[in-house]
Amino acid sequence: MCAFRGALPMPSPIDAPAFVSSVRFLACDMDDLIIPGIRRNQESVSKCASSADLDWTGAGGIKACAEGGPDSEAFRLMHSAEYSAQVQSASDRIVVSATTPFLFLNGQLLDCNG
Repeated sequence: MCAFRGALPMPSPIDAPAFVSSVRFLACDMDDLIIPGIRRNQESVSKCASSADLDWTGAGGIKACAEGGPDSEAFRLMHSAEYSAQVQSASDRIVVSATTPFLFLNGQLLDCNG
């Protein structure tokens, strides 16, 4: 959420610089989660932020946004009425049994087998 806040509100144009940076961060961070032998930690996440031209440290950085539990900006974003409505709308359109991430294009779930 913190990486994508610059691209809010959604939907965002696919070529918007904030959206492109957010997706680059997400792709890097997901690699660290799923590639065997790679360890995801604060250092790897900060490198992903840097490679995506996003701030990791400082008041506006991803780290500050994510830390603080229920008092954090990330918590407020994820529990906002707008985000909750988007999650419910997406959930209503998911017709497959799978784990996240789910991707939608023009409101339709991308179902890429293989």
